[in-house]
Amino acid sequence: PVMSSVLVFSSFFILTAADGTEIDLVKGRFREYISFYFIIRGGKWKKFPGAEKIYINSAKSTTRAYTTHNNYSSVFENTEYNAYLKLNNGEKIHLINSRKKEKLTTILQKAASFLNCPLQDNTLV
Repeated sequence: PVMSSVLVFSSFFILTAADGTEIDLVKGRFREYISFYFIIRGGKWKKFPGAEKIYINSAKSTTRAYTTHNNYSSVFENTEYNAYLKLNNGEKIHLINSRKKEKLTTILQKAASFLNCPLQDNTLV
């Protein structure tokens, strides 16, 4: 019973891990954090120099899957969209990624409005 409780607790700890970026415009600071249990957040606060722009890049990923008996393979190609925040001091921060560009754009339009900066789509080039 004790060992299973420890395993359940530790697996829940791993499954609830997430990372992100938190921006506090009132205090003029930001941090990139790692959180556990949706509550505990760790990350060092830095001065927020202002946002130059938010931009979207695309990346292609390829996965090759082989069959077990005859060594035939199938190739699966996916396009993933990555969003970045470029600060006024030149630092770039990865914000979010998604396979659905429309969903990502909707989220980023709200963030660009909040930060009062343009949203640039580099996937059209």
